[in-house]
Amino acid sequence: MVAFMVQTTCPNCGEQAECVLWRAKVRFVCSGCQASYGEARPLKGFVYVAFNERQPGFAKVGLTTKDPEQRMKEISRGAGSIGTWKVGALFHSNRPEADEKRCHDKLKRFQEKSEVFCIDPVEAMLKVRTALSYREPLHMASKYRAEFDIAVAERRQKARHLQESDTPEANAPDEIGVSSAGEVKPQRGLFSNLFG
Repeated sequence: MVAFMVQTTCPNCGEQAECVLWRAKVRFVCSGCQASYGEARPLKGFVYVAFNERQPGFAKVGLTTKDPEQRMKEISRGAGSIGTWKVGALFHSNRPEADEKRCHDKLKRFQEKSEVFCIDPVEAMLKVRTALSYREPLHMASKYRAEFDIAVAERRQKARHLQESDTPEANAPDEIGVSSAGEVKPQRGLFSNLFG
């Protein structure tokens, strides 16, 4: 079982505090001023984008309420599976079934069977990010990080360029979280992403 030591700063008095997170709901209370300023609770699950080097051009998008690496072992041993599936990107979820459905709906035109999609894994990651309201992945395989970051930056630049032009496309929001007015759609902070 994994436990985390979290260091926080009280927004009321600035006092530093530490808290251990270990599968239980935790409330943050300042030891200096006794102000309560947040809480953490276990995640209910994850939406993953998996890749398999023996099946290039395909991605598997699914959910798990277990350890994601354990889930990869299970699907790699499954009937009809060729090669080993690995986590390409992992997105937190407090509503895994609903989030998985949103992702599958976004990827529907690429669907081969159930959770397998005929799409480059990075493109699948970008579409999952969009389907999940621009939620950033908690984890990404290092082999995909640079390509993913470049694609996000290019999409942001395109959105800004469209915003500056007088084309009808300029009124449409872009796929990565920048509105046509150049406003970045709000992103929640690290702790609210992990526990909210």
